[in-house]
Amino acid sequence: MKKLILTFVLLLTAAGLTFAQGPQAQGRTPEERASMQVKHMNKQLALSAEQQPKVKEVMLARANKMDACKALTDKAAKRTKMKEAKDEADAALKTILSAEQFDKYVKLEAEQMGKGKGKGKKKGNAESSEEM
Repeated sequence: MKKLILTFVLLLTAAGLTFAQGPQAQGRTPEERASMQVKHMNKQLALSAEQQPKVKEVMLARANKMDACKALTDKAAKRTKMKEAKDEADAALKTILSAEQFDKYVKLEAEQMGKGKGKGKKKGNAESSEEM
């Protein structure tokens, strides 16, 4: 009887942990990610009706390039390709957004990157984090 109860508790815990990850754990298509990014950017930067489709096109291209990077096994190559995709998108956005909007975009993106610092780092990897 104790084994049955213990098994049931373990299953409930596992199910709870699975649901706790929320919708971020589920994969989204590049189109969905681009739409979400445009929606967020519109909210933060007050994009004009003319800017929205252009920004969506740029973000969709970036999302597609990021997806292509996921297939790479070499971490250095993956990082390089992802940075190239980001830099290309940023260059395109700079031509679409006003100077004020682009400055705010860069600031918001830097804040987001700051929130992600430390994620995925292993405890035994202190040497490599000091080199960065």
